Amino acid sequence: SSLVSLKSPFLEGRVKFKEGFKALYLNEGKNSGLSAPAGMVILGDTLAVADVDKIAIFTIEDNGELKPLTSFPIKGAQSLGAIVKIGSNSIAVADAKANKIYKIENCLDADSRLISILTSKIRNPTGLLADDGQLFIVSPSSNKLYIYDLAADKPDRSIAIGPKAKQGQTGFVSIARGLE
Repeated sequence: SSLVSLKSPFLEGRVKFKEGFKALYLNEGKNSGLSAPAGMVILGDTLAVADVDKIAIFTIEDNGELKPLTSFPIKGAQSLGAIVKIGSNSIAVADAKANKIYKIENCLDADSRLISILTSKIRNPTGLLADDGQLFIVSPSSNKLYIYDLAADKPDRSIAIGPKAKQGQTGFVSIARGLE
């Protein structure tokens, strides 16, 4: 099974769970509370969705349905998009308009949740990929791939990525590992 984010003016605010050829819409006939979901990540049996200026958390039921659990605002966020798991209960989320990468520790626990800015020195961060203690960040505006060392909690290096990225070529697709 896989989770697919639908981003379309005609399907605004919908998240789709896809299992084989079966598709379930979260807000079929109901308002999901999402404005413009742009990124999502699975954390155990929950789904975290980046939605403009908040993170929405859903429980993934055994039958594949998504049940709203909670949502919380990210102060100062303008356009949350790419989101990745960086720890058992922690995520990183990019805000391309605010030029920030937020780190959210204990994101499933409101009492111990900690939101901080991982970095605000990367212009237009649009793609994130976490692997082996590193966070890879795509910045088409800077024409670079930045590598952030999560263990040391500091930027490591940047790599030029060629001609300016065309619109729509602004993120990562992780297919090397298949579905996890």
